[in-house]
Amino acid sequence: LLFPYTPHPYICRTAQDFSSQSSHWSSSHRPVVGNVFDRMGASAIVYPGFIIFMAGFIVFSQVTSQVTLLIAAAILGLGFGALAQLQTLAIQSVPAERAGAATATYFWFLDIFVGLAAMLLGFVAKLFGYMLLYGGICTAVTAAAMILYYFLFTRSAQQPNLAFPRHIAHTGLPILNEKAAALS
Repeated sequence: LLFPYTPHPYICRTAQDFSSQSSHWSSSHRPVVGNVFDRMGASAIVYPGFIIFMAGFIVFSQVTSQVTLLIAAAILGLGFGALAQLQTLAIQSVPAERAGAATATYFWFLDIFVGLAAMLLGFVAKLFGYMLLYGGICTAVTAAAMILYYFLFTRSAQQPNLAFPRHIAHTGLPILNEKAAALS
């Protein structure tokens, strides 16, 4: 991820701090994110998370100094931390007895797609450069994921004749079992 920036001596030391900076910003605001998620629903966190993540990719594609690299790390971390709420949606979309399977499936797909993206986008970076990779492709893929989220969650919540249990009404997921239907 940071290889194109490390050949520059003034950025090399900062590149070592990128992961810790990103991790810090990803995890430090989770209590606030969780509280907003509970009070206002998933979309109040997920949409800003997508937008912040896209902004992080754009900043990352333009890195020219230590400062912009650390700013990109912070923005990407904030966006990723907000998007971690998608795991909560995965768990809430299934009956309680299937929560373990939902968590495992979520992380299995996350790991598979991160690995595939690294492999496939490596070819893109070699052919077209990192500026297009992060500023164009990664930003476009994140925008496509936001559109997919809209159709799978937000739009389905607006459909009439769908019942939602109180504890997952804010996710926009239709009820998948009768037991949950009885709660609403």
